[in-house]
Amino acid sequence: MRDQFKKEILDKLKKVGLWDIRGAKAEKLSRFMEDVWQWSGRIHLLGRKRILENIERQIIDSAYILQFLEENVQEYIYAGKNAQGPYLGGVKIADIGSGAGFPGLVWKMLRPRLEITLFERKQKTATFLSREICVLGLKGVVVSSIDAAEYTENTFDIAASKAAGRLPEILPLVSELLSGGGLYITVKGEGWKEKEGSGPFSGMEFEKEMAMPEKRGAAVIFKKAD
Repeated sequence: MRDQFKKEILDKLKKVGLWDIRGAKAEKLSRFMEDVWQWSGRIHLLGRKRILENIERQIIDSAYILQFLEENVQEYIYAGKNAQGPYLGGVKIADIGSGAGFPGLVWKMLRPRLEITLFERKQKTATFLSREICVLGLKGVVVSSIDAAEYTENTFDIAASKAAGRLPEILPLVSELLSGGGLYITVKGEGWKEKEGSGPFSGMEFEKEMAMPEKRGAAVIFKKAD
C-alpha cells in the first residue's frame, strides 16, 4: 500500500473536522490500514474488489460515528463513568460482527482508554483481529468467537455494529448485551424508518440520528431503558 494513500486518509479526517491524528496513533492506524489491505488479498476481509476505496470508507465512517457518540451522549458518558475531558473513555463497548475491525479497532486506536470486546464468529477473521491487537500493542481489547446472541451478561455500556441485520432482529439481541441506559449505534440506509420502523424494540428506544458522509445512510442511536 502506498504511504501517500494512508497520508491522504489521515489528512481527509483532519480536513473534515474529525481528527488531527499524529504520533503513535497515526503510526498504529497506518499499520492497521496496511495489514487490512494485505490480508484482504488472503481472506477477503473487505471483498475482492476496490479494497483501497473500502478501507478509506470504513476508516472515515468509523471515525464519524465515534465523533457522533462523543458529541451527543456526554451526559450518559459522565454518569458514573471514568471519563476524562470531552472524550469517550472508561466505558465497555461491544462491537458486534467486527469483521476487519470496523469500528471497534479504529475506535480503540483513537481512544485507547475504551474497553472493547470484538465479537467475530469467522475463525480466519477472528485470527486477523487477534493478530492486530498483538502487532499494534493494544490493551483493553479482546476478541470473542462466541455468537453475541449467546452472550448472557448484560454488562456493556455501548454496543456498535456496521451491518448486523434488521432492527427488529438485532435490537432484542443488543438489549441483552447492554446494561440499563446503555446505547446502541449502527449505520442504516436511507429510509430506514419506513423499511424497519423505529421501535421501541425490547425496551430499546430511538434517540438520535446523523447523516453519514457521501450519502451513505445514517448513523442511528438507540437507548435501553434504565
